[in-house]
Amino acid sequence: MAAVKYDMDALERCVKDKAVFLSGPMAGIENNNAAAFAEAHALMIRAGAAEVYDPVQRWFDNGTKERTHDSWLRESIRVLAGDSGWPSCARWDVMVQLDGWNVSQGALTEDMVARTCMVAVVELREFEQKNEE
Repeated sequence: MAAVKYDMDALERCVKDKAVFLSGPMAGIENNNAAAFAEAHALMIRAGAAEVYDPVQRWFDNGTKERTHDSWLRESIRVLAGDSGWPSCARWDVMVQLDGWNVSQGALTEDMVARTCMVAVVELREFEQKNEE
């Protein structure tokens, strides 16, 4: 399978100098979908994001993988809404959703919170370059 290429100019216009909140499926996916989140995180940094919240990185950095899905979802909502020591929702400029977000209970909840907090929401796939063969 060929690597996905992204329109970096368009992605930069969306995230440059902004605080980005990554959202996507984790539960039931090998390694909590770490590879997809790491790729998205790296893309955001390359596109000039000022800050990136990566829930998988937080999961592994925190060292408490035995926590329940619900406890992690509550933490994610607190981070997004601003009640966890992280910047408030006014600080998050854009939520970038990874493939499969729309079938993930957690990501669907994050989507609702982001939209309620007036955070811009985009799907990463919107920036994929189309093969022109």
